[in-house]
Amino acid sequence: MPLTTTLQALPLPPPTTFATATSATAHPFLAAAAAGTLPKPRLSAWLAQDRLYIHAYIRFIGALLAKLHLPVAVALPHHQTNSPQHNHPPNPPANEPETETLESQTLHTLTAALTNIVRELDFFRAVAAEYALDLQAPFPAAAPAPAPPPPPAAAGAAGAAAPAGTCTASPITTAYTDLFVSAGSAGTSLLEGLVVLWATEVCYLTVWRNVRDAMGPPRNGEDADGGALREKLVPNWTGAEFEAFVAGIARLVDAVAEREVARSSAPNAREEVVERCARWWRQVVWLEGQFWPDI
Repeated sequence: MPLTTTLQALPLPPPTTFATATSATAHPFLAAAAAGTLPKPRLSAWLAQDRLYIHAYIRFIGALLAKLHLPVAVALPHHQTNSPQHNHPPNPPANEPETETLESQTLHTLTAALTNIVRELDFFRAVAAEYALDLQAPFPAAAPAPAPPPPPAAAGAAGAAAPAGTCTASPITTAYTDLFVSAGSAGTSLLEGLVVLWATEVCYLTVWRNVRDAMGPPRNGEDADGGALREKLVPNWTGAEFEAFVAGIARLVDAVAEREVARSSAPNAREEVVERCARWWRQVVWLEGQFWPDI
């Protein structure tokens, strides 16, 4: 069974499964999004956190790119290697072109991820401008209770808390950032990093596809967010292009996993790969379930 299929079938901390964690009723925020009752301040607060998440995602992709071992030699067509006027090195072993192709696929996937996410930032700004959403909204959107003034000696001191209304990372966004740092670190394999990438994208696609499928007609002729989710955001997050991108990452993860198993001499190599990757998978699914703001 492919690794990605195996991971999606694994049990999660009860009573959660992948299906329940990504359902349109998994959180009141998602239920309100499907019902068209999500107010703009809450959507703004979530988009502001998603924007900070994107910043961490970009650094994570850079770390994965740094893990790539791109081949130095290029496998040339056989007729070129026999050409008398060119002093080409001999062809590499038969298995090397496959390795090169897989590395090339990884490179193309990661660069596509960067291109997509930069485009997503521009898309966020355009949607925010069109629907009057605030990408600097604090988390949660409701203004916190006024804090007592600091003692005179502490006023203006370095490390003071951000002023009210400033967009800072929520604890879950910070946890996601830490996860990306760990998954991109030198001690983590490229396969595990790719599993994290795939897990984030497949969770995102699945949950918003479920929200889309649960959407009814707008109440009283208009959604509470002015139509931002229904008209722009959800179609973007569930479109055929994004589905194809996520499916491509899954195929890449499965291929890299099979290569790692084939190269291992351990009798339980497949089980070991699944166990390592399952730890990352479970963390991502849990974080995805916590990422939604209260309403």
